[in-house]
Amino acid sequence: MLRGFVKCVTRKERIAYILDNRFGNWSDSELDVVMEIVGVKGDYSKDSKEDKIKTIVETLKVA
Repeated sequence: MLRGFVKCVTRKERIAYILDNRFGNWSDSELDVVMEIVGVKGDYSKDSKEDKIKTIVETLKVA
């Protein structure tokens, strides 16, 4: 999953990739890396996968 995300060139592509894949397809460690890549600040280690994905999408929309 992470490789596919990294291959996306634009923010729009990254948002679509994140939203087009099921939560279960992502591991927690992959989501943590994606959060670092997009610049999410704070400790989200205890959040659910769904919450992490929402945070990633919101961060990409603002960036």
